[in-house]
Amino acid sequence: MGLVIAALLAVIAAAQLLAPVLAARAIRARLSRHGRVLSVSVSAFPAVALLWGHAQRVSVRMESFTVTAADLAGLLEQSGSVDRLSVEISALHAGLLTLRDVRLSKVGERLQAGARIEQGDLRAALPVLGSLSAVSDAGGVLELRGSAGALGLSASVTVRVSVSDGRIVVAPAGPLAGLLRFTLFDDPRIHVQALHGGAAPGGIAVAVSAVLS
Repeated sequence: MGLVIAALLAVIAAAQLLAPVLAARAIRARLSRHGRVLSVSVSAFPAVALLWGHAQRVSVRMESFTVTAADLAGLLEQSGSVDRLSVEISALHAGLLTLRDVRLSKVGERLQAGARIEQGDLRAALPVLGSLSAVSDAGGVLELRGSAGALGLSASVTVRVSVSDGRIVVAPAGPLAGLLRFTLFDDPRIHVQALHGGAAPGGIAVAVSAVLS
């Protein structure tokens, strides 16, 4: 009987050591389809919880990540069984726009994310923009001001980025706001609650809080 108990304890110990490693490899393989992964760590106790896809903590570091908004929402939805998620991405390419120094954390269903947008990346995404900088952040509305030009003409522009019904929307300041407003992010799986931002060296810093729906 003593030998049987010792063998069982050895199997449990081996599973506790190996299961998180295997889970980290699976996550790395999935994320590698979207960019260059630097590190992945997984912790779960007992390790048998990983058999049901549940982990206490997952940490990811990536050099680059190319993804659509729908892909990102899908990956976050899959993380619903992770108690605590921490992600760091040096450069996230989402459509035409590149976000730098991305930091994302999830505790339960609550999400916090922050990133920096450089002026050069803004001009690459929208060539008509000459510059754009944050001038105020009040009442949950981030106001950006800059210049835009086309066909030899230039003009100053002021736009407001805000949260409406779980979406991130952008509209020009002034009487045309209701007519020219467009949605920057909208996914039923992620309900955005607040957005803040301000000036950062060489660009704009933004922070978002949300919950998984």
